[in-house]
This record gives sequence, C-alpha cells and structure tokens, in this order.
Amino acid sequence: EGHGTGTQAGDTREMAGIARSFSQHRTASEKLLVGSVKANIGHLEACAGLASLIKCVYILETGMIPPTPSVRRLNPKISWEEWHLEVPTTQTPWPTGGLRRISTQGFGYGGANAHLVLDDAAHYLEVRNLRGHHYTLTKSQNRRLLATESHGDSPKKHVPRLFLLQANDRGGLGRVRASLAQHLDQLQILNKSWPPGSRDGGVYLQNLAYTLASRRSHLKWQTYAVASTPGELIEVLKRNDDAWETPEVRRAASPPRLGFIFSGHGAQWK
Repeated sequence: EGHGTGTQAGDTREMAGIARSFSQHRTASEKLLVGSVKANIGHLEACAGLASLIKCVYILETGMIPPTPSVRRLNPKISWEEWHLEVPTTQTPWPTGGLRRISTQGFGYGGANAHLVLDDAAHYLEVRNLRGHHYTLTKSQNRRLLATESHGDSPKKHVPRLFLLQANDRGGLGRVRASLAQHLDQLQILNKSWPPGSRDGGVYLQNLAYTLASRRSHLKWQTYAVASTPGELIEVLKRNDDAWETPEVRRAASPPRLGFIFSGHGAQWK
C-alpha cells in the first residue's frame, strides 16, 4: 500500500524505493502488488495514513485485494516489468496460502515518514499458540472466525459480554428485558444445567450476545446490558426502570448525510 499521491515525481521515487527493497525477492510470474487508497477516496491529508492502514486491515481479514480505479495507462517513468511491480485493476484474491503480510507507508509534509508491516491475525496467533479475537477469513473456512473457534478453545466462563436490546418505543425496551429474563429463567428451570459444552452458559451467552447485536432488526430505541453469567444477566434484566443504569437512546429518524471534501494539499483550504 503506497503513499501514492498521483504526482509524477512522487510516485516514481516511491516505486523506485519499493523496488530497491522488494524487487530482488520477486519474479515476473510473482509480482509485488501495489496500490493506494487515495485513488478511491482522495487525499485525506493528516488522516491519509490511517485510511491506508484501514484498507490494509480489510485486505488481511478478507483475503481480497481491491482494484485501483481509473487505471488506464501506467506511469511510463516506472519500470513496472523490470521491477516486478503490478497494480491490480480488478478485485484480486490473495495470491498465496498461509501467512498474509502487507506493508503501508506514509510521508508527511513536515518530514515525518512511516512504514508499517502487518501480518494477518489468524496465522500470527496460530504460529505463536496464542488466543485473541479477530475476523480473519481464511481459504479453508466459509465464514469469519473468532479466535475461540479457530484455535479450539471454548469461551471463558466469566467474560463480560454486552447484550444489545432494541424496541420501536421506549416502553418496549422494558418488555424486551422482561421477555428475555423470562426466557433465561425457563432455560435454567427446564435444563437445570446449560447445554453440553456450554461451560456454565458461556457458549450460550456468547451466541446470545452475537444474535442480539447482529441478527436482529435495528429499531428506534436501544439500550444494553452487561453480564458475565446467566444468573448475572437475569438479575440485571429484572431491574425495574428506576434502577436501570444504562442509557436508553433513540436513533435518528433519518440516516446522516456524509460529504467528502477533496482539498489537494490543503494550502487553499482554511
């Protein structure tokens, strides 16, 4: 991921620097893929490096390299073939298996330069026998993974989790809390213990928190509960309105409008 401002002098020198560092390790059949998010969203000035970093994280997670738009004719001053460099013009799957590694760099107007090297979380954790939450999609899997799934460990018993509650009116939040508390009460009475492998409700609570946040319609009124165990969640849900501590918020009636300002290098924008 290059700084890539699109200038004749800047791009040529940047690609020459990349070539000196990486071209000797590449071949004509295994070129180094290069791009810049500025071709998609323009120059974000002080935030340009962060935009590139976010793009790199998405590439590592999904294993898909986005195209660089509007590429019609490559800069003839850059020795693309000799330096074994290539600009993706279509969405490109990550070309190799195993560890994914990507670098990004940014050059500040005041002389502050940075170069970051990033590895994908799944393989980084796997090699070091570590656990951690991540969303890396690997070729051998058909869905995003949490580290607890990819490394074979069940969720810990008493990890605090956030349970999102939603309703169309403020009063409905209380009804949702009561309904969920009743459901959990019934599970405890009927089963006397949680389903096999749930580790005292740990797996069940993880699935419940995910479902409430990601598999429910987003309604106007929202609040949340935080709990580590089924009993703790039931206790929190049964609190009356006066004792309910978390805020109850109403979403905007219409989505916010987003505007982009492309101001070049900034001297003319004040």
